[in-house]
Amino acid sequence: MTKATEMQKHYDKFLNSGLTRKNYCEKHNINVYTFKYWQSKLASKAKSIFLTIQISENSEPMASILQLEIQYPNGVKIKSGLDFEIIRQLISLV
Repeated sequence: MTKATEMQKHYDKFLNSGLTRKNYCEKHNINVYTFKYWQSKLASKAKSIFLTIQISENSEPMASILQLEIQYPNGVKIKSGLDFEIIRQLISLV
C-alpha cells in the first residue's frame, strides 16, 4: 500500500470519526503535522459533485425558498436560501 493510499484511508476515517485532528492522530499514532500535510493535499483533490434539480410548474406553494447548506471537510459551513422564482428565471435563460 502506498503512503498516499494509506493516508487517504486515514483521511476518510477521520472525516467520519467526529474526532479532532489531534485526537485522531493520537489514537492512530500518526504525527499531527504529517497528517495535516496529507489532509490539505487530499482535500485539494476532492471531487466536485453536481446535483440535478427539477422544479415543476405546479410545485407546492409550501415554500418558495429552498434552504441549502454546504459543509466542507474542514468544517466550514455555508448556508443560503435559493428562491425558486430566481432558479426558474435562470433555467429559462439556457
